[in-house]
Amino acid sequence: MKIKIAAVISTVFILMSLVSCGKNNNAVDTTTGSNTNEAYTSAEELLSTVWSSYSDDEKFPAIGGDESNMNEAGPGKYSIEDAEVLDNILGFPSEEVDRIDGAASLMHAMNQNTFTCAVFRFKDATDVENGISALKSNILERRWVCGFPDSLVIAKTPENYVISVWGIDEGSGTVSLFKQKLTATIDGVQIVVDEPIV
Repeated sequence: MKIKIAAVISTVFILMSLVSCGKNNNAVDTTTGSNTNEAYTSAEELLSTVWSSYSDDEKFPAIGGDESNMNEAGPGKYSIEDAEVLDNILGFPSEEVDRIDGAASLMHAMNQNTFTCAVFRFKDATDVENGISALKSNILERRWVCGFPDSLVIAKTPENYVISVWGIDEGSGTVSLFKQKLTATIDGVQIVVDEPIV
Protein backbone atom coordinates (compact mmCIF):
# COMPACT_ATOMS: atom_id res chain seq x y z
CA MET A 1 0.00 0.00 0.00
CA LYS A 2 2.80 2.36 0.93
CA ILE A 3 4.55 1.64 -2.40
CA LYS A 4 1.36 2.49 -4.34
CA ILE A 5 0.95 5.82 -2.48
CA ALA A 6 4.60 6.71 -3.11
CA ALA A 7 4.18 5.90 -6.82
CA VAL A 8 1.05 8.08 -7.05
CA ILE A 9 2.80 10.99 -5.29
CA SER A 10 5.84 10.68 -7.58
CA THR A 11 3.59 10.67 -10.64
CA VAL A 12 1.77 13.80 -9.43
CA PHE A 13 5.07 15.64 -8.88
CA ILE A 14 6.34 14.68 -12.34
CA LEU A 15 3.12 15.86 -13.98
CA MET A 16 3.17 19.14 -12.05
CA SER A 17 6.76 19.84 -13.08
CA LEU A 18 5.94 19.14 -16.74
CA VAL A 19 2.93 21.46 -16.65
CA SER A 20 4.88 24.28 -15.00
CA CYS A 21 7.65 23.97 -17.59
CA GLY A 22 5.13 24.25 -20.38
CA LYS A 23 3.63 27.45 -18.98
CA ASN A 24 6.83 29.54 -18.99
CA ASN A 25 5.92 32.06 -21.72
CA ASN A 26 8.62 34.56 -20.79
CA ALA A 27 11.56 32.21 -21.11
CA VAL A 28 14.88 33.31 -22.50
CA ASP A 29 16.63 30.85 -24.77
CA THR A 30 19.99 30.55 -23.03
CA THR A 31 21.69 29.07 -26.09
CA THR A 32 20.97 32.09 -28.31
CA GLY A 33 20.05 34.74 -25.77
CA SER A 34 16.89 35.51 -27.70
CA ASN A 35 13.76 36.57 -25.92
CA THR A 36 10.94 34.18 -26.76
CA ASN A 37 8.28 36.66 -25.61
CA GLU A 38 8.16 39.64 -27.97
CA ALA A 39 5.92 41.82 -25.79
CA TYR A 40 8.18 44.66 -24.71
CA THR A 41 6.50 47.22 -22.49
CA SER A 42 8.59 50.17 -23.69
CA ALA A 43 11.24 51.37 -26.13
CA GLU A 44 13.65 51.55 -23.21
CA GLU A 45 13.07 47.90 -22.30
CA LEU A 46 13.73 46.78 -25.87
CA LEU A 47 16.96 48.79 -26.10
CA SER A 48 18.07 47.62 -22.65
CA THR A 49 17.58 44.02 -23.76
CA VAL A 50 20.00 44.53 -26.63
CA TRP A 51 22.54 46.44 -24.50
CA SER A 52 22.50 43.77 -21.79
CA SER A 53 23.56 41.18 -24.40
CA TYR A 54 26.92 42.98 -24.81
CA SER A 55 29.84 41.57 -22.89
CA ASP A 56 31.84 43.94 -20.68
CA ASP A 57 34.61 43.95 -23.30
CA GLU A 58 32.16 44.89 -26.06
CA LYS A 59 30.57 47.81 -24.21
CA PHE A 60 31.76 51.37 -24.71
CA PRO A 61 31.23 54.52 -22.61
CA ALA A 62 27.52 55.16 -23.15
CA ILE A 63 24.70 57.38 -21.97
CA GLY A 64 20.99 57.14 -22.59
CA GLY A 65 17.83 59.14 -22.18
CA ASP A 66 17.25 62.86 -21.99
CA GLU A 67 18.10 65.39 -19.27
CA SER A 68 15.27 64.27 -17.00
CA ASN A 69 15.82 60.53 -17.60
CA MET A 70 19.61 60.38 -17.94
CA ASN A 71 21.29 56.99 -17.58
CA GLU A 72 25.07 57.24 -17.46
CA ALA A 73 25.64 53.54 -18.05
CA GLY A 74 23.19 52.47 -20.75
CA PRO A 75 19.85 53.12 -22.46
CA GLY A 76 17.32 55.58 -21.11
CA LYS A 77 13.82 56.81 -21.83
CA TYR A 78 13.71 59.84 -24.14
CA SER A 79 10.90 62.36 -23.89
CA ILE A 80 8.83 62.96 -27.02
CA GLU A 81 7.36 66.22 -25.71
CA ASP A 82 9.79 68.45 -27.61
CA ALA A 83 9.69 67.44 -31.28
CA GLU A 84 12.53 69.79 -32.24
CA VAL A 85 14.92 68.29 -29.68
CA LEU A 86 13.92 64.77 -30.72
CA ASP A 87 14.77 65.73 -34.31
CA ASN A 88 18.08 67.43 -33.45
CA ILE A 89 19.38 64.72 -31.15
CA LEU A 90 17.90 61.45 -32.42
CA GLY A 91 17.08 62.36 -36.02
CA PHE A 92 13.35 61.68 -35.68
CA PRO A 93 11.40 63.99 -38.02
CA SER A 94 9.55 66.57 -35.94
CA GLU A 95 6.48 66.41 -38.19
CA GLU A 96 6.09 62.69 -37.39
CA VAL A 97 6.21 62.98 -33.59
CA ASP A 98 2.43 62.69 -33.14
CA ARG A 99 2.63 59.17 -34.58
CA ILE A 100 4.78 57.78 -31.74
CA ASP A 101 4.07 57.20 -28.07
CA GLY A 102 7.53 56.46 -26.74
CA ALA A 103 11.27 56.67 -27.39
CA ALA A 104 14.59 55.60 -25.88
CA SER A 105 18.21 56.32 -26.72
CA LEU A 106 21.76 55.04 -26.34
CA MET A 107 24.74 57.18 -27.42
CA HIS A 108 28.49 57.07 -27.23
CA ALA A 109 29.39 59.21 -24.22
CA MET A 110 32.29 60.95 -25.98
CA ASN A 111 30.76 61.78 -29.36
CA GLN A 112 27.16 61.42 -30.52
CA ASN A 113 28.22 60.82 -34.13
CA THR A 114 30.43 57.89 -33.14
CA PHE A 115 27.31 55.96 -32.16
CA THR A 116 23.69 57.01 -31.72
CA CYS A 117 20.85 54.55 -31.37
CA ALA A 118 17.18 55.27 -30.83
CA VAL A 119 14.02 53.20 -30.51
CA PHE A 120 10.63 54.71 -31.35
CA ARG A 121 7.25 53.06 -30.83
CA PHE A 122 4.59 53.93 -33.37
CA LYS A 123 1.00 54.04 -32.17
CA ASP A 124 -0.39 52.55 -35.38
CA ALA A 125 1.16 49.83 -37.56
CA THR A 126 -0.04 51.64 -40.68
CA ASP A 127 2.35 54.53 -39.92
CA VAL A 128 5.49 52.43 -39.56
CA GLU A 129 6.58 52.27 -43.22
CA ASN A 130 6.11 56.00 -43.85
CA GLY A 131 7.80 56.70 -40.54
CA ILE A 132 10.83 54.63 -41.55
CA SER A 133 11.06 56.44 -44.88
CA ALA A 134 10.86 59.86 -43.20
CA LEU A 135 13.40 58.85 -40.55
CA LYS A 136 15.86 57.56 -43.15
CA SER A 137 15.61 60.73 -45.24
CA ASN A 138 15.94 62.96 -42.18
CA ILE A 139 19.12 61.22 -41.01
CA LEU A 140 20.76 60.99 -44.44
CA GLU A 141 20.11 64.68 -45.15
CA ARG A 142 21.64 65.95 -41.89
CA ARG A 143 24.61 68.30 -41.74
CA TRP A 144 27.08 66.58 -39.47
CA VAL A 145 29.30 68.34 -36.94
CA CYS A 146 32.07 66.77 -34.80
CA GLY A 147 32.64 63.60 -36.77
CA PHE A 148 31.00 62.20 -39.86
CA PRO A 149 29.12 58.92 -39.35
CA ASP A 150 29.56 56.43 -42.17
CA SER A 151 26.80 53.87 -41.54
CA LEU A 152 23.04 53.84 -40.99
CA VAL A 153 20.87 50.89 -39.96
CA ILE A 154 17.11 50.99 -39.40
CA ALA A 155 15.07 48.01 -38.21
CA LYS A 156 11.49 47.31 -37.20
CA THR A 157 9.65 44.80 -35.02
CA PRO A 158 6.13 43.36 -35.25
CA GLU A 159 5.13 45.49 -32.23
CA ASN A 160 5.59 48.78 -34.14
CA TYR A 161 9.04 49.54 -32.74
CA VAL A 162 11.49 51.20 -35.12
CA ILE A 163 15.18 51.11 -34.23
CA SER A 164 17.70 53.47 -35.84
CA VAL A 165 21.45 53.43 -35.34
CA TRP A 166 24.16 55.46 -37.00
CA GLY A 167 27.83 55.93 -36.32
CA ILE A 168 31.42 55.65 -37.41
CA ASP A 169 31.53 51.93 -38.13
CA GLU A 170 34.82 51.82 -40.03
CA GLY A 171 37.53 50.80 -37.60
CA SER A 172 35.26 50.61 -34.54
CA GLY A 173 32.49 48.33 -35.81
CA THR A 174 30.01 49.78 -33.31
CA VAL A 175 27.08 49.85 -35.75
CA SER A 176 27.79 46.37 -37.10
CA LEU A 177 28.04 44.95 -33.59
CA PHE A 178 24.76 46.57 -32.56
CA LYS A 179 23.04 45.12 -35.64
CA GLN A 180 24.39 41.68 -34.75
CA LYS A 181 23.21 41.96 -31.14
CA LEU A 182 19.83 43.32 -32.20
CA THR A 183 19.06 40.45 -34.56
CA ALA A 184 20.32 37.90 -32.02
CA THR A 185 18.25 39.16 -29.08
CA ILE A 186 15.01 40.59 -30.48
CA ASP A 187 12.67 38.04 -32.04
CA GLY A 188 10.92 39.13 -35.22
CA VAL A 189 13.20 42.11 -35.85
CA GLN A 190 13.72 42.98 -39.51
CA ILE A 191 16.56 45.11 -40.88
CA VAL A 192 14.99 47.45 -43.46
CA VAL A 193 17.82 49.94 -44.05
CA ASP A 194 21.54 49.10 -44.02
CA GLU A 195 23.60 51.53 -46.04
CA PRO A 196 26.51 53.94 -45.93
CA ILE A 197 26.07 57.61 -45.13
CA VAL A 198 27.72 59.60 -47.91
